[in-house]
Amino acid sequence: MSKLEYHPGHFEEHFYHKPTYRCPNCSGDEDQCRSALPAALANEILPYALVSNDLLAQIAYNKFGCGLPLYRQSIIFEDCGVKLSRASECRWLISAAEIYLPLYDAILLQIQSGEILNMDETRLQVLNEEGRKNTQLSQLWHMAGGRDGPCRYFRYKTSRSGRVAAELIGPFQGFLQTDGYAGYNAVGSRDGITHVGCLDHIRRKFIAVTKNLDETTKMHSAAQRILDEIGKIYLRELDISSEEFLQRRRDLIIPILDKLYASIMATRPVAPAKSLLGKALNYAYGQWTFFCNYLKHSEVGPSNQLAENGIRPFVVGRKNFLFAGHPNGAQALPVYYSLIETAKANKVRPLNYLKYVFSHINNTPGDRIGDLLPWNCDLA
Repeated sequence: MSKLEYHPGHFEEHFYHKPTYRCPNCSGDEDQCRSALPAALANEILPYALVSNDLLAQIAYNKFGCGLPLYRQSIIFEDCGVKLSRASECRWLISAAEIYLPLYDAILLQIQSGEILNMDETRLQVLNEEGRKNTQLSQLWHMAGGRDGPCRYFRYKTSRSGRVAAELIGPFQGFLQTDGYAGYNAVGSRDGITHVGCLDHIRRKFIAVTKNLDETTKMHSAAQRILDEIGKIYLRELDISSEEFLQRRRDLIIPILDKLYASIMATRPVAPAKSLLGKALNYAYGQWTFFCNYLKHSEVGPSNQLAENGIRPFVVGRKNFLFAGHPNGAQALPVYYSLIETAKANKVRPLNYLKYVFSHINNTPGDRIGDLLPWNCDLA
C-alpha cells in the first residue's frame, strides 16, 4: 500500500553581485561608469528583470499550456509568500516573446516546406485594437504539419479572409486539408496544392439532423443511413495495414464512398433545401470532390482532426482568460502556443522544452536556430 504526498512549490531568491568600474579621474561622471553583467546571468532571457528563466517558463506553461490566467497565478504565488503582479507577469511574457521570434519563424518554415498541411481558425477577442471596437472579433489561425518533425503554428490576425490563409501558407506545395470554409478555396486551387476536405464536418451536419428530428421521420432515417456509411469509412481506415497502404485503402474505401455518394444524390432531390437534412446534403455534395482527395496520399486522413485537436488547447484557455487585453499580448500569445503545442506533438514535456529553449536561445546563432526545435534538443 502506498500514498502520495504533495508539497506545494516554493520560491528561492538569488542575489547576484556585479562589479562597477569607475575612472578615478572622472569621479561622479555616470557616463564613465561600466557595470559588467554577472556571468551567471548571461543566459537569462530578461537579465534585469526579477523573473528567472525557469519561473518565466512556469508562468508561460501555466497560462498557455494549462489555461491558468495570470491573475490566478498571482494568487497562487502570493500563497507561497511572493507578490507578483499580473502586470509584471504580462510584461515579462510580452518582452520574452520577441526573443523567441526566430524559433517561431523556424516552426512556420518547417510547416511551409512540408508535404501535408492541416489548417483551421477560431475567434479571438482582442481589446484596444487600433481602429476597431472591443466587441469585434479577431482570429487565431492554426497550422499543423512539418518537414523534419511535427510542428504546430499559431498566428493572430484581425481578419478571417482568404488573403490571410494565402499569406500563412506562403510557398507551400502539397496536400492542404481544411474544413469547408470558403476562405480556403482560392489558395486550395493554386498550382501545386491539392485541397482536401474533412469527413468530420460532413458527418456533423447529419448528426445535427438526427438530434433535431424524431426517429420516425423519413429525414431522420435518411440521415442515419448516411451516418452508418460514414462510420464504415472510419472503421475501414483502422483496419488498413501499412503494406501497400494506398491501394489497400482504395480497395476498401472506394466501394463505401460510391454507396455513400449514391445515397446523397438519391436523397437530395426529395429533401427541402432549407431543412437540416437539405443543408447537410448540399454541404456534403459541395465538399465531396475535396474530401475524396484524401485517397491520394497515405499520410492524409479522412478528417481535419489534426488541426482541430491542435487548436483545442487555446479554446480551453479562452474559456478562462476570455480575451487579450492588448494587441501586444495577442501577438505574444501564438508564440507560446506554437512552442508548447510543437513540444507536445513531438512527445516532449512542454515545461522542460520551454526551460531548455529559454536557457539556450541567447547563445544560439540565427543560422542554427533549428537546433532548438524539439527533435534536435537534448532533453534527456
